[in-house]
Parts: sequence; C-alpha cells; structure tokens
Amino acid sequence: MERSLMRPAGAALVVVAATAAAGQMGKDWAIHDETRPMAKVVEPGPTSATPAPAPSDAVVLFDGKDLSKWRSDKDGSAAKWKVADGYMEVVAGT
Repeated sequence: MERSLMRPAGAALVVVAATAAAGQMGKDWAIHDETRPMAKVVEPGPTSATPAPAPSDAVVLFDGKDLSKWRSDKDGSAAKWKVADGYMEVVAGT
C-alpha cells in the first residue's frame, strides 16, 4: 500500500524538479545578443611585486630562471629554449 502512494509523489517531485531546471536555463541566447545577461565582474586580489609562493604540493615547471624540469618530446633531452628576464621563448628549430 505504501508503494502505490509513493509513486505519484515521486513522479510529482520529478516534474517539479524538471520544471525548475528548465526555468533556470532561460532561453537560448544568440551569441552576440546584447540583451543576454552578463557575467558578474570579479575583482582580482591585490597585486604585488613578488608573486605568491606555489602551494607546498605543487610541481613548479618553470620558475623564471631555468628549464631544468622541461624535456624534449622527441628524445628526452634538455629543452633548448631561451630563458631571459623571467620568461621562456621558443627557439626556431627546437
């Protein structure tokens, strides 16, 4: 007896949930529709001359100084890119 009473209630719950989900999706917006709601602007945190340290469990692949953690995909040799002023630059032919 309990099962037969729960089925209509369960079905009603599914219908309500589906209707609520459809209402949240809104309409299909065109790509450049100017009436489309815009995303909320998020302010970045404060800037600093020195970057925040990496998390303790992070593997730092590039520290702005060397490419010791980088290897060539072809033969596993050390990367032959240029490192200068905290950035790396691809060298032609490497």
